[in-house]
Amino acid sequence: MANIFDFLYVIFNEIRSYFVPEKVSYEITGECKKCGKCCNYMYSYDTYTEKEFKIMQFIFPAYKRFYIKGKDEDGNLIFACKLVTKDGLFNDSDAYEEAEKYCTLIIENKVGIYKMVDTPEEVCSVVMDRMSSESVFELLNSSIDFGFTTGRFSPGINFHIGANYGYGGYPLNPFGSLSNNQYENLYLIKNDRVKKIWGDEDLRRAAYFWKFDEMAEADNEVTGGYAYPYFWRKPLLDAAWVPAEMINVDGNKIFWRLAEIYLLRAEARCRANLPGAEDDLNYVRNRAHAKIYPADTDTEGLQMAIFREREREMQ
Repeated sequence: MANIFDFLYVIFNEIRSYFVPEKVSYEITGECKKCGKCCNYMYSYDTYTEKEFKIMQFIFPAYKRFYIKGKDEDGNLIFACKLVTKDGLFNDSDAYEEAEKYCTLIIENKVGIYKMVDTPEEVCSVVMDRMSSESVFELLNSSIDFGFTTGRFSPGINFHIGANYGYGGYPLNPFGSLSNNQYENLYLIKNDRVKKIWGDEDLRRAAYFWKFDEMAEADNEVTGGYAYPYFWRKPLLDAAWVPAEMINVDGNKIFWRLAEIYLLRAEARCRANLPGAEDDLNYVRNRAHAKIYPADTDTEGLQMAIFREREREMQ
């Protein structure tokens, strides 16, 4: 009960601070030298106890970049920024340069041996199964693993598994049907949306969605206007039921693919103003025979183009 009162008290004081008749204002002169001295010794005008600080971190996530360093001689809390190192402030550019460096280590096979498969079809049939050359990090799954059928680390939890976790959409589920796809998949995507994301020349469209061109022209009474996801190819069947029932996708949980590392490096290079971002983006697009950057559909700049490519790669 005390925690509830503490929470409400902080909220009350936060609201009350907006109605102070006379407020002290400060003028900032000069500019930040990024030496880290100021950021290592700060006070908060509205946080007085460690408990209040934790509540403020919950309410305002921006507070999570700070921590309590100690107290001064009068007992006031001293705060410091987590982004400060002994060399000064660890700014965004530093972070992106570090990310670019580590992505390069992976891409250049200095911390493992990885290779992108040749086609989007192989992404679905090989990579999304198990232990491919493109997989950088994956979680081993088998039918006897705890939580494999319904856990958040199960491979097809966001696409092929229905709300009751006992069904999956056609054609992955051999016991499904064309007309039931719109009811048996947890997430659905309209054919028009698919066409907007993946162009006619993009091989990923035909690989990720079963008979897309044919089914997009089929009767809406049957399809509901939805595409048929086919990103995974092997169903996991429970033979304890007669007839057998699909309970999940049979495959490992893939967290990082090499294609995603290329796009991550592209983003880091873009944000840090380093060369090579377009090359990384186009390396991924070339595999799919998609239009290289800048294409007529790239109307929002390079950074957004990289973000959109993550969507197309189903990342």
